[in-house]
Amino acid sequence: MKHDDNLPPDNHFTLWTVKDLSFLENNYGMMPVAELAGILKRTPGAVGLMADKLGCRGKKRLPWSEAEMDV
Repeated sequence: MKHDDNLPPDNHFTLWTVKDLSFLENNYGMMPVAELAGILKRTPGAVGLMADKLGCRGKKRLPWSEAEMDV
């Protein structure tokens, strides 16, 4: 789903629903932020901010392996 960057999001200042938050948690890091923003009808900044609040950013990182620690 494409989003026209020239148009404001449809739900500006609308509260996030549980469905939106769940979708964001399940898909953040799997899809580009711009695509998530288009689906959720939010700005990329709003998506990133909510991902921070939910702890989604950096959540997918795995600890370093022993081989990586030795380098």
